[in-house]
Amino acid sequence: KLEVFNLFNDDSQIFGNTSVSANFNGPLDASGIPTTFTPGTRYRQATANGHYTTPREYQVSAGIRF
Repeated sequence: KLEVFNLFNDDSQIFGNTSVSANFNGPLDASGIPTTFTPGTRYRQATANGHYTTPREYQVSAGIRF
């Protein structure tokens, strides 16, 4: 059996840093909770290997069935 994952070796980013902080200088709702947020300095940047797709991979197996 032959299996190939990521045949075209696409190396795009699929996830990134999602840190945000509340903007207390912006508008507030009726309860005093901020309604706007400020993204962090590394927002949407890859910070780990898992933030990219898996590289091209080949799997070959052989066996006997009865």
